[in-house]
Amino acid sequence: MTCIIAALLLPGCTGKAETSTGSTATVQRGNLNINILASGNLLTSHEEKLDFYSAGTVQEVLVKIGDAVETGKVLAKLDTATLESALVDAQIAVKQDRLDLEDAKDVATNAAGEATGAPNPLNIEIKEQELKKSQVALIEAEKKLQQATIVAPFTGLIADVNVVPGDQVAADTVAVRMIDPVNFETDVLVNETQIYQLKIGTPATVQVVAVPDVTFLATVKLISETPTVTSNVVNYTVTVALDPVDAAAIQALSTVQTTPSTTTGRVRTPGAGGQAPSDNRTFSRPAFPGQQSDNRTASDNRTSSRRSFTGQAPAAGGQNQQVQATTTPPQNFRLREGLTVTISIIAEQRADILLVPNKAITSRGGKYYVQLVSAGKAAEKMIQAGITDGQNTEVVSGLSEGDVVSTATNIATPTTTGGSQQRQQTPSIPGVGFPR
Repeated sequence: MTCIIAALLLPGCTGKAETSTGSTATVQRGNLNINILASGNLLTSHEEKLDFYSAGTVQEVLVKIGDAVETGKVLAKLDTATLESALVDAQIAVKQDRLDLEDAKDVATNAAGEATGAPNPLNIEIKEQELKKSQVALIEAEKKLQQATIVAPFTGLIADVNVVPGDQVAADTVAVRMIDPVNFETDVLVNETQIYQLKIGTPATVQVVAVPDVTFLATVKLISETPTVTSNVVNYTVTVALDPVDAAAIQALSTVQTTPSTTTGRVRTPGAGGQAPSDNRTFSRPAFPGQQSDNRTASDNRTSSRRSFTGQAPAAGGQNQQVQATTTPPQNFRLREGLTVTISIIAEQRADILLVPNKAITSRGGKYYVQLVSAGKAAEKMIQAGITDGQNTEVVSGLSEGDVVSTATNIATPTTTGGSQQRQQTPSIPGVGFPR
């Protein structure tokens, strides 16, 4: 599993308005989203491996792979004749041991009813221990008989059936495996340089490679404290849990197109989990609360089909957008274990901020500068920089909307010693914010 960082920026508000010479850019307002992208495979959040507890002969198997079952449904049974007989023997043993204990406690008397001797304490202790032992054996016999019938512990799906009638099974042989078909998660690796951008509950979206027209909501469920180190590269396992996915949720999460404004994002780089689509299709993601839609445009100008759906989706900044979509996911569609997915974890979001291209920024002494162009002349101006996606940077202070800055590379900037000049360029680390 691998991960990269991508950022989403509103077209027309990219803060990048270069002249024909490519030497200047206009500072503009826009939205900047920094996402950590990764790939993995779906895992069910809940599974149970069910066994008979005791050895025996399989009498009935009442389910098959793919069956949906309710809590308490009988799934399989053992032949219980031997177990029932063992239970009766255990019950008799408990009764006999209880009588023996009572006899041991009785005081011996003569014909006149006079006591002739005290009970033997050692004999009483032995009979008490024998009774405890037989009671434990009775509990075990009851458990074996009870668990000779496997019932569904929750409402779910039969994933595996490992026995057929007539099979001789050993104790603890897994006969049936059940999974939860509604709740899924996936584990991805996040680099150490990005891990502090995440916390439990950080929102994410998930796309299944096999069904690219549907986007699923998710959140960060767990961040490992133990690193995974490969070739001196330090990563941490992050578990991303999808929101419960049933038929109604899938319908509601079908991909939508937004109007009038959309967000342009970079095409994802595939990870170890699978291949990225190669036909460069055009499609949109829904504008979930706090997230911009992700429209991808292709050279062949094809557009994937969508289901018919109309509604309101809140856009970034609290503005409502009309949404329109077409086509339905396949009938009776459900997620499956092992499906390859691409994960987009929303590490940082900024709306309506001033943006400037990274190539307009130089760094010196831990501070950041631009060349502000006015009346054909450039003057150095110090700025306070925020987050960056590696191409554009948030300007916290120092510039105003509409300002023009130079984007000429290798800008000469004065140093603080000797009157000499030094050429420096802004470090470009995707997703890592400039120090403030």
